[in-house]
Amino acid sequence: MFKTLSAASTAILLLFSLSYAQSPSVAEYETLSQTIRMDTYEGRVSSGFQIQTAERGRATITSEALQVPLRMDRPFTALGMTWQGALGDSHQAVMEVRSSHDGQTWSDWMPVPVDHHVTLQENHYAGTLVFIPAEHGYIQYRSTVTPHITFPNPDIEQVNIAFINPGNTSQQDLHAHLQTVEHKSSPDELLREKSTGDLDFAVNTDVAYALPDYVDRQAWGSLPNAVSNRTPTSVTHLIVHHSAGQTTSNDFAAVVRSYYNYHTGPQLNWADIGYNWLVDPNGVIYQGRAFYEDSFGDINMNVVGAHMGGGNSNTMGICVIGSYSFTPPSEIAVDRLREMLAWKAHDFDIDVLVRRNKLVSGTTRSMFTISGHRDGTSTACPGDRLYDQLPEIRNRVNARLNPPAFAGVDAQVSAASPQQATVNAMIETYRADVAGFVAYGPEEDNLFMESAEFNLTGSDQLQQAVIELNELQPGVDYYYQVVAVNSDTLSLSPVGVFTAGEPTSLEDESQIPAAAQLAQNFPNPFNPSTDIRFELPESAQVRIIVHDARGQQVEVLAQGGYSAGRHQVSFNAGNLSSGLYFYGLEVNGRIVQTRKMLLLK
Repeated sequence: MFKTLSAASTAILLLFSLSYAQSPSVAEYETLSQTIRMDTYEGRVSSGFQIQTAERGRATITSEALQVPLRMDRPFTALGMTWQGALGDSHQAVMEVRSSHDGQTWSDWMPVPVDHHVTLQENHYAGTLVFIPAEHGYIQYRSTVTPHITFPNPDIEQVNIAFINPGNTSQQDLHAHLQTVEHKSSPDELLREKSTGDLDFAVNTDVAYALPDYVDRQAWGSLPNAVSNRTPTSVTHLIVHHSAGQTTSNDFAAVVRSYYNYHTGPQLNWADIGYNWLVDPNGVIYQGRAFYEDSFGDINMNVVGAHMGGGNSNTMGICVIGSYSFTPPSEIAVDRLREMLAWKAHDFDIDVLVRRNKLVSGTTRSMFTISGHRDGTSTACPGDRLYDQLPEIRNRVNARLNPPAFAGVDAQVSAASPQQATVNAMIETYRADVAGFVAYGPEEDNLFMESAEFNLTGSDQLQQAVIELNELQPGVDYYYQVVAVNSDTLSLSPVGVFTAGEPTSLEDESQIPAAAQLAQNFPNPFNPSTDIRFELPESAQVRIIVHDARGQQVEVLAQGGYSAGRHQVSFNAGNLSSGLYFYGLEVNGRIVQTRKMLLLK
């Protein structure tokens, strides 16, 4: 498109300053507007710009170095760019920016992707925020326009840049924000440690889907917004975003203020920040858009945001701060994202594994109830590395909402093997894979022994876990409890009890055994004495050796020649400390069997 060439028109205007009550932070917001006259085919452009043409009419227009018009102390400078021009679609113009501390040495060019949260008038486009170091006092931008057979003469007519200083957040406030992130043990840790004690994650309670602690608007420094004009909504879809802007600063409250200022500033002029919630790389959750408050003072957290153009109603928009096109988000950020999704899915009884129809810009789309922004509109958001995690996120949110449920648990002692028991557990998995084990012991309040692990594949059908308990002490009452975990939650069955049978071997002294064997000590656990029995098929030189958990030999209980048959020795550990010990049967210089025993004082 040919235009008469004239000098570029440039204007810088200080628009407003904002102060926040919580942190001593003052925000500056200044804009620069440049009008561009260009002829890509003739290779001509307004003064103050450079134009470089390439094959097939592609042209790159580069601005001169522009001074950053901010003066106050700041953690970084946030740049919000909007542009307008004659384009067939947004992809015909690629905007980039770079920065410099002295106007001579420049950073790499950074892309300014089109922000598809924003709906502007025709041929007007908004970019995502770009963050540059606070010490960089100069910027430069360039736009590459590419003709297309359907629109052969694209051009950029005007560029507007918002320079945003969100102010520094106090260290005291940043520390307080981090305190909202609580470490919780994971089910993986449970299975590694095989212990039910002191693990701080949900056990079939509402904790699994409670609203996590978060930083409210006053704490991160928003201005008061009218809450009566928020629009309540009933949530059917949970939409995941990334902010796309990347910063090396750890002042993420300032990042949130930057988005707030950009969204509510004169370039976009929204009533509030677009996201309902935000999560930073440290796992801190921030309230985004203000809640609705009615005339009676009742609060409704479910309000229409501005995060998916043409499809904001019936959604909750949550943004993971950062750019995740090539780099994955932090584990703690994804953990906290799942907590938020589980909370809202529980509130509205949302099945997080299915698709439901969603109206977006007048078109009905079949979307997962947990979807990425790109599922509703033409955008790369939330970035490939976060989007690729959404299937696992759905599965884990489902697991968080649906802990394993026991439909029945019993234990049976085998008549053929009375010192073995079989625990049968009928478990509802709710389409989540489940693993677990049986904790058991002779005291109801001390189930210190663990079975082998069992695994069940997630299904809609009731499933059975069969767990064998071996080497039980004859005639002892055993208490037992099934521990079942999915990826995010844990369930405990009621405690049951059974009695181990009497032994069928090592009792008849007249019977010669077929092989050398070492029996489990009894009692076990013990304090301070226990008996150890062994049997020999023929006369042999025997040693019974005891080691501690570090492998150090602590005592030899038997040493010398023994005849064929059954024998018993006693072990007194009165001078030893509590802990796990190992004892082994050595026959004619060869270890044939080793067992463990537990001393509890």
